[in-house]
Amino acid sequence: MKSIKLFGVAIIFMILLIGITSAAEFDNKITYSNKDMKVDFDNLWGFGKHFGSIELKSHGSIDETKKVYVGKQIVMWYDINFNDKYDEGLGEVEFTDMNTGEIVEREWRYVYWGEEDYQEPIYSCSNFDNKNGTIDTTCLQTGSKTKTRKAWLPYNSKDIPKGKIRIGIEVEVKWFDYIDGVWNIVGKDVDKHITWGNLAPSQANWKVFNTTGADTWTVPTGVTNVTVLIVAGGGGGAGDSWGPVGGGGGGAGGLVYNISTSVTPLASINLFVGAGGTGGVPGTGTNGEYSFFGTTNTTGGGAAAASGANGNDGGSGGGASGDGSSRTGGTGIASQGTAGGDALTAGSPYAGGGGGGKSTAGADGTGSQSGNGGNGLEIWGITWAGGGGGGTSDSGSSPGTGGTGGGGNGGTTGAVGEASTGSGGGGGSDGGGNGASGVVIVAWENPPDPAPIVTNTFPSNTTTFTDRNIITFNGTASDNSGLINVSLYLDGTIISTNSSGFNATNYIFTSGALSEGNHDWFYSAWDDTSTPPSQTNGTGMRFTIDTIPTINTFSPTNNSYSSSTIFFNATANKNIGTWIVNYNGTNNTLSSINSSLEVEDGFHHLLVYGSHSASGLFGLNDTIYFTVDSSAPTLNVTAPFNLINYHKTGNNISLRWNISDDNIDTCRQNYNGTNHTLNCATNTTIIQNVNNISNLELTFYSNDTFGNSNNQEVVWNWSVWENERGVRNATIEGATESYFLDFIIQTGSLSTVKLWYDGNDTISPFSVISGRNYNATISNKVIQGVDSNKVVDVFWQVNFGSVEANTTTSTQFIRAFALDDCTSNSIVLYNFTIADEETKTTIPITSNTLARLNLQVFSYATTTSVLDFNSTYSAINSFSVCINSSLTSERYSNDLQIQYSADAYASELYHIQNETLDLNTFNQNITLYDLNSSDVQVFKIIFRDGSFLPVENALMKISRKYIDENLFREVEIPKTDARGEVIAHLVLDDVIYKFDVVKFGTVLKTFANVIAVCQTPLVQECEIDLNSFSESLVVPDFEEAENFQFTLGYDNETRVISSVFNIPDGSVQLITLNVTQQDSLGTAVCTDSLTSSSGTLSCVVPTNFGNSTITGKLYLNGNLQAQGNIKIDQDPSQIYGVTLTVLALFIMLTLIGSGVSNNPIFTVIFLLIGVVLLFSLNLVANNGFIGAGATILWLVIAIILIGIKGARSN
Repeated sequence: MKSIKLFGVAIIFMILLIGITSAAEFDNKITYSNKDMKVDFDNLWGFGKHFGSIELKSHGSIDETKKVYVGKQIVMWYDINFNDKYDEGLGEVEFTDMNTGEIVEREWRYVYWGEEDYQEPIYSCSNFDNKNGTIDTTCLQTGSKTKTRKAWLPYNSKDIPKGKIRIGIEVEVKWFDYIDGVWNIVGKDVDKHITWGNLAPSQANWKVFNTTGADTWTVPTGVTNVTVLIVAGGGGGAGDSWGPVGGGGGGAGGLVYNISTSVTPLASINLFVGAGGTGGVPGTGTNGEYSFFGTTNTTGGGAAAASGANGNDGGSGGGASGDGSSRTGGTGIASQGTAGGDALTAGSPYAGGGGGGKSTAGADGTGSQSGNGGNGLEIWGITWAGGGGGGTSDSGSSPGTGGTGGGGNGGTTGAVGEASTGSGGGGGSDGGGNGASGVVIVAWENPPDPAPIVTNTFPSNTTTFTDRNIITFNGTASDNSGLINVSLYLDGTIISTNSSGFNATNYIFTSGALSEGNHDWFYSAWDDTSTPPSQTNGTGMRFTIDTIPTINTFSPTNNSYSSSTIFFNATANKNIGTWIVNYNGTNNTLSSINSSLEVEDGFHHLLVYGSHSASGLFGLNDTIYFTVDSSAPTLNVTAPFNLINYHKTGNNISLRWNISDDNIDTCRQNYNGTNHTLNCATNTTIIQNVNNISNLELTFYSNDTFGNSNNQEVVWNWSVWENERGVRNATIEGATESYFLDFIIQTGSLSTVKLWYDGNDTISPFSVISGRNYNATISNKVIQGVDSNKVVDVFWQVNFGSVEANTTTSTQFIRAFALDDCTSNSIVLYNFTIADEETKTTIPITSNTLARLNLQVFSYATTTSVLDFNSTYSAINSFSVCINSSLTSERYSNDLQIQYSADAYASELYHIQNETLDLNTFNQNITLYDLNSSDVQVFKIIFRDGSFLPVENALMKISRKYIDENLFREVEIPKTDARGEVIAHLVLDDVIYKFDVVKFGTVLKTFANVIAVCQTPLVQECEIDLNSFSESLVVPDFEEAENFQFTLGYDNETRVISSVFNIPDGSVQLITLNVTQQDSLGTAVCTDSLTSSSGTLSCVVPTNFGNSTITGKLYLNGNLQAQGNIKIDQDPSQIYGVTLTVLALFIMLTLIGSGVSNNPIFTVIFLLIGVVLLFSLNLVANNGFIGAGATILWLVIAIILIGIKGARSN
């Protein structure tokens, strides 16, 4: 057992050793992550030991194809991080051509991203005087110093070091490469990475010429069009040995890219690839050589200048070099390149200009910065023809960077342009770089295989066969590579196919008997080499089989006939056995084609058949359409007709009719003496602007195309004719509006007129304007309340006799009346601010201002409520009330109550009563003065009128005098209760107040210069008693009831009892005046009534009612409102004549009785007896004993009052 344990330990130890070394790699595994960009390496036999990881950094994703230049390029690299050194961990790299799928060989090596040393020149500069008097600077290189920079360096090992390192591969890239590289790391292929490629034309074939010198290219068979890229050699960069001068960069070679160039198959085309110009060593470089393909030529790049000269011209111009003066770069050919950069005067050192590129010009040298080379042009994923960068000088100017597309960078010795892209060389101080050689590339598509050739021979076009026997077809087919088959198409269908494959052969097909008419045919052939095979259809041919007779009809023709007897006549090109005509759906066989038939009225399509006597086939002529019309039109006018309920002056009326005639031609109507042409088919028209009530007839005329005519006279009348109506387009709820209708009725007696408003009717009073012309008016109608904006229908209804006529409907827009705290509405009605009563400053919201508001809106001068708005404003100062409509003519009444307070302030009230709300009352700014609690003394104020009675619902406007301003300000407005009392918040003793008592806009009394005094406020209630003394007692006006105002009078001269009345809210009521005689029978004298909201009632008392008393009573909807007694006896002078005075003196003897006693009661009694005798004997004219106008009744009451007072004084 012990030996077994030792053996197991040994095995485990060996396994651990295997995991540490790199000798056995069969047990390693790889894991992809981070979108397959990262790879982890582990060893299973080493119990999951993790070696490390690599992460692809050269590509953005594993699907990216990296574009690189031709030549040795770094095509891909990884960031490697291993925990320990791994010997021989870097294996071979396998290259696969992605175009062919084959493994290919490429020259390659490992490189790593590391640091290298390089020498940076050191310059010594000094000033010197020029001959022209200027001072210049010269610089000479005196040495160099070693510096370090990042670069790709050879990695001469296959070991993977411990830690982090970036390792890549440098590969020789060839033209049109599309390569996939698979690395072998620690024995495992990393096969998900990755591809790179060179240019890739879209054409299937290409040829690259990049060896300098002359060459030829033979055009492949069938190729007629190619794409050509031609790039000339790039210009050489300049080298300048004079210390402060930097040489210019070489210009790129001229570039022409033709995507469509016509060529001749198998032709030999001459071409030339130009060499790049050499760089100056030192000095000006040389221009690049031209390149051409056939007749298309490109110019070599311009060389860069040295020693303060202009750049050379070329395909792209070379850069200039400076010497203290401005120098210009060479120009480029517009279609091939751009200009070189200038050298500008900016002081020493003198920076050279960059060489021009295909896309952009070379940059100018400025100051100590040499110009960058111009950028090249990207074609097929490769950038071509970049300009060289300007060179450095011995005085230390910064070199320019080569343009994209391989332009050489400037430097001490300028870099060469990228090989075979025609780029310019860079400038330098010791020597300029060489320009790159040019290139010519041709790309083309394989030509298509030609389709077969088909020729149709017989039967040719327009061939006609007069029998229906077998037809023989003939034609040829051929193809350059052979045929699969040839088919006959007849009338769109394959009839027969020959698959023999014979080429360039005459093919024959036959058909069976064919139908009459035209037949189309062609041959179709398929070849056997195209992929897919191609088909050619021969030119379509047409022949005709004609054995059917041709019919020519001569009568009837395409015409119209007014006679029903029609003559039929026709001919044919073949012998006809039977003639048949059909014009009404029925075949009629004729014994002879020259025949007459009776044909009914109507439109007819004539079919003439003739059967061939030999074949029996029928010929047909169906080209004739004729019409028979022998009857006048049938006419019936349906409107206007008889009695028409309603019309408004100026409106249109409809004229409607029915006409029956297949050949109707014209219609017209004559109205008011004027003819109007009509469209018969519409059956309706409009007679416009009918404004004469007397024009009540018209005549309608109709004619058909054959001269048949008919006419009808139409007569009508109107029940109601509207002259005018009044209704506004828009209003607002609660407003008062007026509506009227001016109309005429033709017959009958008018009974009622109603206004229908939003489905509800209101009886309207009406009056006669003249004759049968009436006016109905409803005034002061209160507009109904609505929840939201609403459009209502408005129309009038006129009733007389059995007629009920409705006018047309108008619409009226009712805007909903809305108030809010200005969150939604924007038209300010009131704006309130709570202020300190003492200081008049606004109380801050930090004092917790609080206002509770109630605003009641009524229809104007009524108690009809429109809106009740309530709101609480907490910690808001100022606060507002807004309305939703800018009122125009609308008016309302409103009451307002506000209770307001704040911390350390009294709670006070502010009222507004019966204020008119219209467009003139907007934007009222009101200050609510609040008294500090420390200054407040609460007073009860009592107000009584001149009768010592308390006044309820009166506003007590309390104003405080601000002596420094010499004015009173309203500080509180409470409202009296049923006891005439209010609570006021006043300052004791030293503040002057004014009290205005106002009720419904009327000032009842003003109490000025009042000082609030309270002797013992702590033990009793402080009180102010205000009284309004009057000289006389105001007797109530009994001639005004609630919502009813009236008068009741009598004219003695005309014997007319009259009453003028008005209903304030505008409602229409029945008012009746009834007069009767005061006798046992209550004999009726006269009566009058009126249904209206205002008007006058009158009643004439006949003369046969004399020496009696009559009673006049006024009723509202049957309810007694007032009455009066009227004596219509003879007056005293008429009864007694000249004895009237004597009788009066006799009656006055009753005064003796008044003096016989010293008791005032007896005096009053005798006085009363005398007065009664005066009135009873009618010695004094009077209006009776009772009623509002009864004079004796008031005298009796006055005498009784005097007696009572006399008794009390006694």
